[in-house]
Amino acid sequence: MAEIPMQEMSHMAAYEQYPYAVEPQDHYGMHYTHTGQMDADYIMESEVVSPRGEQHTPMVGFFSSKLLRSGLTFQCSALTLMFIFYWAFGGNGVFVFDLYAAPESVKISRPFHLTVSSLQALYLLGTFYVAMFQVFVSDNSKAVRGFRAGSKILSAAVTLDLISSMLRLVQYIYAYFYMSMKWWTRYQQTKADWIFFQFGSFTNSFALVMYGAAFFYLEAYHDEGTSEDVAWTNLVLFCLAGLTELLMVFTGYGALFSLFLLAAILSATVWSFSFEPLLEKWSPSLHSRDVNADFAEDVYEQGYQQASYIQEQPEYAHIPTQMDGNVYYQQE
Repeated sequence: MAEIPMQEMSHMAAYEQYPYAVEPQDHYGMHYTHTGQMDADYIMESEVVSPRGEQHTPMVGFFSSKLLRSGLTFQCSALTLMFIFYWAFGGNGVFVFDLYAAPESVKISRPFHLTVSSLQALYLLGTFYVAMFQVFVSDNSKAVRGFRAGSKILSAAVTLDLISSMLRLVQYIYAYFYMSMKWWTRYQQTKADWIFFQFGSFTNSFALVMYGAAFFYLEAYHDEGTSEDVAWTNLVLFCLAGLTELLMVFTGYGALFSLFLLAAILSATVWSFSFEPLLEKWSPSLHSRDVNADFAEDVYEQGYQQASYIQEQPEYAHIPTQMDGNVYYQQE
């Protein structure tokens, strides 16, 4: 910038005195239009909904808003009935998903195997409902990091739970068709099917620990939430159930995991009836593109505008540093 005497600068407008100002831009060279003081975020003025799917939202939304409650209720009911039928068929102690840990009256009882197979199918249906809940949960970039982490952990948990539930269903169907005293004698000698019968419990133990962590993060880091005490209760019960089940697989001890599992699912079921309606209340509708803070430009998001930074013009940008006689000069 050329040197200008201070006497002349005093009669010039501010934008003429300091022509250094340029159009505001960020580190990547993107230009912003200054429109006043705003938060550095996207602001929705009038949301533009999707032109398709709105007519299906009431029907699909009715079912998707009750997936967690329905799934956990199916699991809790199925597990409770397994306990009842296990004792009704002459079982003693605690029901576990282990055929050779049951008494003789239960091991070779085809009606018992058929009953447990049916209940295990109901349990699998509940797991599928929980998986669908994870698909529909709103965990976009507006949600806090902890809530999004809980959604991702829940996805891994239901994947392992689906695998273990299917293996257990196949296990009891296999026992219904093929288990007999002759088969049981051979099994006692060779243990050839040990991996087939125990891999489901091994997988399920990790799923239970992940369930506890997922429900804890979803509850503790939701903007509204219900109760952090329930979040800690779910975390402790599911972790105890998973660790004791893993202990039972390798040592034969730890059959109390079924009681921990029943208590954990019961606690999660009670929690879901208050948490899921709250979650649905603050979630966007199925045909809405609301609360999305992606920085990629979307041609449909005409209701959004980019916020600009607050540009404050300083009173003096440069201080005179030279003096020639009685005249001050300002240099860039």
